Amino acid sequence: MLNNLFNNNKKDGCSCGSGKIYTKCCKVYHDGDPVPTAEALMRARYSAYCLNNENYLTLTWHPGSRPKRIHLGDDNAIQWVKLDIIRIEQGGPNDKLGIVEFKASYDIEGKTGQLHEISNFVKEDNQWYYFDGEIEYHDDDEQDDFKNFKPVRRLSAET
Repeated sequence: MLNNLFNNNKKDGCSCGSGKIYTKCCKVYHDGDPVPTAEALMRARYSAYCLNNENYLTLTWHPGSRPKRIHLGDDNAIQWVKLDIIRIEQGGPNDKLGIVEFKASYDIEGKTGQLHEISNFVKEDNQWYYFDGEIEYHDDDEQDDFKNFKPVRRLSAET
């Protein structure tokens, strides 16, 4: 919860790393405005993870690959600390498909790690959706108990 307040305070930048304040950035998307690009959706979804906004994650996950229920839990042990966009392919306002590669750094119980994902997005009826992605996890000290931690569950279209 502290992470949520810190990263989305009106005086601080939005947790998505855009440099804008939350109320003028991801909050407008969380409140229902359509996202213009795959990158904007990626940033808004990252911010939704920071805020445990399960509803937004559900609404923006493509129905063809979305899990039956998204439950982030009441455990606030994970603190998302930084989002770095690595690469963007297509995903613009006039595209139907997009790829966003990113790294999301996190802290859990004093241990740091990083989620590296290449995400696939699809635009249908003028709305962008997250479809699926390829994920790798890395931790700073390669502790065996930390290697098994998976902060985000990925489902492909086949599951």
